[in-house]
Amino acid sequence: SDGRPASLRYRVLERFPHATLLEVALETGRRNQIRVQLAAERHPLVGDFSYGQPSSLIPRVALHAHRLEFDAPRGRKRLQFESPVPDDFARLLKKLKNGAPIAPPPEAAGSLGKEDEHPSVRKQVVRPPKRGELRVARKPKDRHAGKMPRKRG
Repeated sequence: SDGRPASLRYRVLERFPHATLLEVALETGRRNQIRVQLAAERHPLVGDFSYGQPSSLIPRVALHAHRLEFDAPRGRKRLQFESPVPDDFARLLKKLKNGAPIAPPPEAAGSLGKEDEHPSVRKQVVRPPKRGELRVARKPKDRHAGKMPRKRG
């Protein structure tokens, strides 16, 4: 929407009857980049009710950061983090391997795109604040601003 370039690379890890498991490497870091770009190519993520549709197979977006790697903001250190596949994601992969179709939960069929709540999760989706909703955080006043610390010695 803001016209800034966004780029990613992907590799197919496994193909299922109704979905494909991808490994994605971001070349740029835009908010929701993976979700937006795959949905724009008509391949939304399973369970993505913002850019695709919810699924009865998993009550959230089927996206997992197995490995994150980036340069530290200060210094020249390269940071790397790894996380195992969550249980719900592993169950989803097993269902997809067995040929389970990707379909919205029956109770969500009439409400897609109308609310910020996924019916099977019952948690409100957190959206970025709109202009005018932000408030400047004020630093708490120092209670002892005029006092000097005692020297010990």
